[in-house]
Amino acid sequence: MAGMTPLQRGICICIFGMLLFTLIVPASAETTIPLRRKDPCPEPYYTEIAQMMIDYGSCTYRYGEGDSRCVLLREEQIKRACEIAANGYCYSCDPNYCSKYGIRCPQSGTSSGTTSSPPESDDSWIVVVGLGAAVLIGGGIVGAKVLGQKKPAEEPVSPPRQVPPPRPVPPQQKPPVAKEKPEEKKKEEEKTTYILSLSTDHLKVNPREPGTFSAVAYKKTGNNPPERVYDAKVEAVAPLGLKGVSFTSTQGQGELDGKVEVTGVPSQTSFSIMVSASGGGSQTSAKIQVDVSQDYQIAFD
Repeated sequence: MAGMTPLQRGICICIFGMLLFTLIVPASAETTIPLRRKDPCPEPYYTEIAQMMIDYGSCTYRYGEGDSRCVLLREEQIKRACEIAANGYCYSCDPNYCSKYGIRCPQSGTSSGTTSSPPESDDSWIVVVGLGAAVLIGGGIVGAKVLGQKKPAEEPVSPPRQVPPPRPVPPQQKPPVAKEKPEEKKKEEEKTTYILSLSTDHLKVNPREPGTFSAVAYKKTGNNPPERVYDAKVEAVAPLGLKGVSFTSTQGQGELDGKVEVTGVPSQTSFSIMVSASGGGSQTSAKIQVDVSQDYQIAFD
């Protein structure tokens, strides 16, 4: 680097460091979870695992694998992977690793793949935002904000055409009435839709005002009003390594309450909390966007 100005040398060092980071991080991160990968792996879990690997790789690059901070990150990473694997996602649960964290693997199988996998996500779940329990139980889903639902394709407008006047029907004759097939009627009456109800999908927090949300699972069968699903599993996760902002959640029977608080100078001023729900042999997920107000600069400077 002889003959370079200090600015040019700094730019070269920065570029070299970024290239070295991209080469080292994936190699070291890939070995941090001693469980065998498998499908399905829903998006919230996949995103969480990827972030955990990036954080651990960054730590080992900066401080070395033997650093206590990196060792702690690795233990947290394996524990979280075991929790996900115990639910049947992303990894095969291995009691040789997971039992040390107090996590019991389903059945008696190890990582040989004997653990059964739940069916993949389908259209049996919908996510609604901003409806209270009274409205939902009263059947008031129409007009609610529904996440992840595609808008129907607009049909091309054709010019009006002349319709001949209807022929008069003789008094003794009645127009035929289409009869609904019993099989179709029964199928419609028995159709079950699961609902993940979020109190909000956007939180704005500052040092003086925390943000809270709730997530509740419901089930609607046929034309009956929705009812609570107490055995549904509802979870929420925040990005790993989040600093200056705390996220706590309290799980109940088929429900969850979450709280986001600013505790210092945040490492991220905008991030997403992943909420997932499973029940009835299927699952769904949704994101809650969190924005941290710039007021923290006044409160913690």
